[in-house]
Amino acid sequence: MTPPKDNLFTPTPRKRALSWTFRFALFNVAVISILLLRYASSIPEISGPLARTFFVLSVPAHAFSIVLLAMILPALLALLWPNRSFVTTIAVLVSILTCFTLMVDTEVFRLYRFHLNAMVWELLTGGAASETLPISSNTWLTMTGALLGLLLVEGGGATWIWLTKGRAAKNKVILLLLFIALVGANAIHAWADATGYTPVVSQVRYFPAYMPLTSKGFLRKLGVEPAKAEVNAKAKLKGSLAYPSAPLTRTGAAPDKNILVIIVDGWREDCLDPETTPNIWRFKKRSLNFSNHYSSGNATRFGTFGLFYGLHSNYWHAALAEGKGALLVEEAAKLGYNFGIFSSAPLDSPEFDRTIFSAIREQLDITTEGENAVARDLKITEKFKNFVGAERGGPFFSLLFYDSSHSYAIPADYPAPFTPYAESVNHLSLDADTDPAPIKNKLKNSYHFIDSLVGEVFEELESKGLLEETVVVITGDHGEEFNDNGLSFWGHNSGFSPWQTRVPFLIHWPGKSAGNITRRTSHVDLAPTLLKEVLGVDAAAETYSNGVSLFADVKRPFLFVGSWDSYGLVGESWTIVSLPSGELEYRDENYLPAEKPAGANEALLAALRQMSIFFKK
Repeated sequence: MTPPKDNLFTPTPRKRALSWTFRFALFNVAVISILLLRYASSIPEISGPLARTFFVLSVPAHAFSIVLLAMILPALLALLWPNRSFVTTIAVLVSILTCFTLMVDTEVFRLYRFHLNAMVWELLTGGAASETLPISSNTWLTMTGALLGLLLVEGGGATWIWLTKGRAAKNKVILLLLFIALVGANAIHAWADATGYTPVVSQVRYFPAYMPLTSKGFLRKLGVEPAKAEVNAKAKLKGSLAYPSAPLTRTGAAPDKNILVIIVDGWREDCLDPETTPNIWRFKKRSLNFSNHYSSGNATRFGTFGLFYGLHSNYWHAALAEGKGALLVEEAAKLGYNFGIFSSAPLDSPEFDRTIFSAIREQLDITTEGENAVARDLKITEKFKNFVGAERGGPFFSLLFYDSSHSYAIPADYPAPFTPYAESVNHLSLDADTDPAPIKNKLKNSYHFIDSLVGEVFEELESKGLLEETVVVITGDHGEEFNDNGLSFWGHNSGFSPWQTRVPFLIHWPGKSAGNITRRTSHVDLAPTLLKEVLGVDAAAETYSNGVSLFADVKRPFLFVGSWDSYGLVGESWTIVSLPSGELEYRDENYLPAEKPAGANEALLAALRQMSIFFKK
């Protein structure tokens, strides 16, 4: 009797297709692992047995993760429509596309030291490919050869797998080893991230879309703490940052001006006024007011990072991974400045102790005593007054970071000047129909409370005769939005509208006349200004900063504002937004959807260069 032929409804074709897909996936783990090794040449150094173990485990583990995502479609087809030719064709095409994308990414990373993103795709597909990548006839030949090579490898591998019989036991062993690599790499990274172990953590950014496990909170409950500076320094990588890109030099006499930076969390640009912040408003009359100023980020870590480093937000991750501090702080420390760093919020969340202030970490009080932000704001004001009242030799460098406004808080007995105000705010319930006035009043009351503390700081400086010896900077880390344009944007870290990115920015500078500066300036401009004008650094700003001096009459086509995995290029009348999804949005001056503006490709290309200039090539 002739056996019945296989059909779509018998289990045999489905089992064969699924078995082939599984083996083809394992084959591609090997192929992609080889491609991931191309990134190894970019890592400056892999030092220590733990770092080397992490690298060895990470390559197959990440390849396994990539393949799992890539093979979802072929696996579904094998399950639902197990046609051999169709499943094979789709699986081979998906694999070629995945591998070729990795090849392109390795070239982008080699040139710019970051991975493919919306900006690069827009340039590659929007007519500026030759400017983004150096494409010559040889490049086209190489790309064509790569595609043909991938077709040969993937097609040959697919055919070979169909013609051979896989051993289930062997495949299970391979799968078990990959699972061990995945768990091992994540466990090592979780520990390294919690302890700040640089040789492991710094490797992550070299692999595309690699996000191993982090668990600071859980491990710290078990007593795992960041490594001491002297221990971590011994294990530190050479680093991928070229910050500065040339040695800093300085001229002139030793600096004699104090530096005080006051940051108000979430301070809106339109809330520097005589009613909301009366003390700061009066101080404005003695200061330089930069009335068209933007933060470098729409969240605390990126706004503060840009302020002290003078770098765009995309450098944050490398600075954290490598423990590279801000040059402004490092140079001040070399010159013998006395540091008084007072923050209401913990200095390890965000990790400013391992970034901005890593050079002086042993001098920091990571946390400030107090049961809430109000109590801590009162405490840091008291600490600052004690600090400036103490005897010391040499100038001081101080930070006052007020946090009550983050939670819209005021003391229970504080006379609230703005009513009616919301008793509490549930950000999850806010929508386009919510009345913003009571919520905004609650925040303005918090600004008013912080202003009263800043007034005490001014009085202390004045009474000690220090005001005319101190450069005082007053600003916000980011803005705060209240559905200002009707699109239901609230708070911060959700977009790059003017209400989330514009902040007040005042500088009291001894010897300089008060005035109003209307040209657009950015947080990244502060570090080069202080390094040159106060600390005497005479190196060109472009060797250590994305910014320019605040006193330079420079008109820039756009300002860069960043976030976790997105960023905005803010022009005079437009904003280009790079989204985490890989798309680009174009918006007008009111952050409403708009057409792609003229000069967008040029702006994207310029931003691409700015985002890579301080990475080692």
